[in-house]
Amino acid sequence: MGKTALAVRWAHRVRDRFPDGQLYVDLRGYGPDEPVSPAEALAGFLRSLGLDGAAIPESTEERAAHFRTLLDQRRVLILVDNARTVEQVRPLLPAGPTCFALVTSRDSLAGLVARDGAHRIGLDRLSSAEAVALVRELLGARADLEPEAVRTLVERCARLPLALRIAAEIVRSRPGRAIGELAGELADRQAALDLLVADDDPHTAVRAVLSWSYHRLDPAVAKVFRLLGVHHGQDVDVHAVAAMAGAGTRETRRALDALVRTHLVDRNSDGRYQPHDLLRAYAAELAGTTDGEADRAAALTRLFGYYLGAASAAMTVIAPHEAERRPEVAAPDTDAPVFDSYDAAFRWLDRERANLLAATQISGPAYVVAVSDTVWRYLNTGGYHDDAIALHTRALNAARQLGDTTAEANARRVLAAAVLRLGLPGQAIDHLERALALYRQVGDRSMQAATLNNMGVANWRRGDLAEAGDHFRLALGLYEELGDQRLRAPATNNYARILYALGRYDEACRLSERALAIARDTGNRTSEASALYGLAQVSAAHGRYAETTDYARRALAIAQATGHRSLEGTAMRMLGVARHHSGDLAQAFHHLDAALRIARAVGDTDQLMTALNALAAAHATAGNQDEARQLYREALAAGDRTGHLDEYAHALAGLGDVHATLSDHDRATDHWRRALTIYRDLGMPQAATVATRLARSTGDRTP
Repeated sequence: MGKTALAVRWAHRVRDRFPDGQLYVDLRGYGPDEPVSPAEALAGFLRSLGLDGAAIPESTEERAAHFRTLLDQRRVLILVDNARTVEQVRPLLPAGPTCFALVTSRDSLAGLVARDGAHRIGLDRLSSAEAVALVRELLGARADLEPEAVRTLVERCARLPLALRIAAEIVRSRPGRAIGELAGELADRQAALDLLVADDDPHTAVRAVLSWSYHRLDPAVAKVFRLLGVHHGQDVDVHAVAAMAGAGTRETRRALDALVRTHLVDRNSDGRYQPHDLLRAYAAELAGTTDGEADRAAALTRLFGYYLGAASAAMTVIAPHEAERRPEVAAPDTDAPVFDSYDAAFRWLDRERANLLAATQISGPAYVVAVSDTVWRYLNTGGYHDDAIALHTRALNAARQLGDTTAEANARRVLAAAVLRLGLPGQAIDHLERALALYRQVGDRSMQAATLNNMGVANWRRGDLAEAGDHFRLALGLYEELGDQRLRAPATNNYARILYALGRYDEACRLSERALAIARDTGNRTSEASALYGLAQVSAAHGRYAETTDYARRALAIAQATGHRSLEGTAMRMLGVARHHSGDLAQAFHHLDAALRIARAVGDTDQLMTALNALAAAHATAGNQDEARQLYREALAAGDRTGHLDEYAHALAGLGDVHATLSDHDRATDHWRRALTIYRDLGMPQAATVATRLARSTGDRTP
């Protein structure tokens, strides 16, 4: 009926009424692919509203609540296209009166009207007069020469805009033939197709017109059209279609352009191709009846090979230090995109992520394992934790199916990284312990070291600094024995940060310097920035704030060049800390506010608590005790959910200081005592400082 075209056109006309933006999602309710879940749609909306992937909550309910919070007092239009059920739509609805939601569906979605106050607008087929007017607009004076034939053509096309546009394009392509003759051909073809469908389905008209249009395509173009029915994703670029066709991109682009001209395929503003779901279904039907099963399987094999090969090339640019650990992948048989920068590689993965992961749902287990091993770092860095958990769980099952012990260990290790980012260190440690046992079983000592390093991070997140340090030390011992430099820098950085937390600053400095040297030798820019951050921390602990600023600026430059938002936030925070202790509170607030914004966007609780504590301390120095108290309380609330005991203790100690400044000595004493208990349990040097403050406050020399 043209629902989407009408909705999108209206949205463009009223965009000035929604100055805070427009959101669009195709829920794929009636297409050949799996419908988009509310959780997936909300994740896309939250990203569009500026939320980093790592900050997106796990459950649909939390995502919906966060979505409504972000829309509060904002004027945004939400266009929800092609919905199948009320349940698909309801979580996507805004709560306040400032936003507007427009939903299209083939279903009446009565529940939205009855329960949610929706107003339904029914779209019927064009009237005869409207349909004739559309044909006249498309064919010009030629339509006026055969008015009766135009009316016949309109009825043959069931007055459907899509069918009329395709039919008009065919008429234009055959200037020597009368419209009436073509309408007669359509009647004959429609009669044959009517035998294949039940009831009086108006879409039969579309099918008839499609058949009429398809059989006039050049054979090479017709093959490309059928391949679009074989492709498993929602949209596709010319490289992927060329891979399926086993042809070059130049000839494939010519075929796709021909399909665009005949309205069989749409080309979006990004230059990607996407057929209407009815056209995709028809193409799939043709592929099933025209091409043999072996031909279709070969096309998919070429496509999967292209996606995996291009993804591997992109990851070589993003994480070159891990290239040796990734699966060996053959270069694609067809032309492939060239990734000349980190951003180009990351953008390609963002565009093709859905297609790449969808391929793992219909491919063999070996392919699933290879994709998981190839793109896990991208998914982790980009914060696509839902996708990561789905893919790596699929890879774990595939590895078991193959009986591949190493593949199972790899899947558990990267699955642990994904669940850890969601604040589930217990689950992460369980996967890592199993992965470690499997790596020991196959004798892979390098990956044993990597897993021990990851176990250190998980224990650190759980608040067990001593256990974390033990795991980092074991990991470094193995790397030392193996002479393996590739993954040694991250473990060295991690151990340095534990030593820093324990007050062993000189050792932490030496380890950070060693990590920096290793990172420069291996080209690991992430570890290079982390090492510079560690050196900035140690410099600040010794009161050398000029050095702190230098190290932090260098770390910030690398983080921004590589798009690593978490490292950007930590470096920005260290700049703020240096300015705070140098007495430049204006610049301190500038950097610390930016660090907090990044921490909120990234969604890493450790970074969030650290940023909140640093900003609170600066406000306390500036005499803004109420603001400091609020920030410290927010840090405690974050810690209540996920742990991070070291930062939790810092927030308690800071609150104690604020209450002492406000002469609320009872509350100050309570917070200091709680902080002291944690500091002593963790073995942190701040215990002595807090004990002294507590003793002065209570007159007790043995707090």
